[in-house]
Amino acid sequence: MAAEHPSFEYICGATANAGLANFTRALGKGYAQHGVRVVGVHPPSTRTDRIITLMKAQAKAKFGDESRYEELMGSVIEPAQVGDTVCFLASARAGQLSGVVLNLGG
Repeated sequence: MAAEHPSFEYICGATANAGLANFTRALGKGYAQHGVRVVGVHPPSTRTDRIITLMKAQAKAKFGDESRYEELMGSVIEPAQVGDTVCFLASARAGQLSGVVLNLGG
C-alpha cells in the first residue's frame, strides 16, 4: 500500500512500490495481446508474523507491555484474504484482466 499511500518514514519503499505498480500496468497492457497476463496486488497491513513482531515492539515502547499489540493493529486483513484474491486473479474468471493492480485496502 505504500505505493498509493506513501509516508516519509518509508519513502524509498514507497517509491519502489509505485515504480513496480506502474511497471506491472505497462507490462500487462503491452503483453495482453500475446496472451500473457500481468496483474498485481496491493495488500494493506496483513496479519503476518512480521507485522505482529513489529506491533509487539511498538506496544512495548508505547505501553510497556507487548501483549497489548492488538490495540495498535488497526485494520488488518488475514493472509488467506490475500491468497484468495491472488487465486481469483490467476483464475479464468479474471481472464480479461491484465495490466491492473488491485488495491485491497483503503
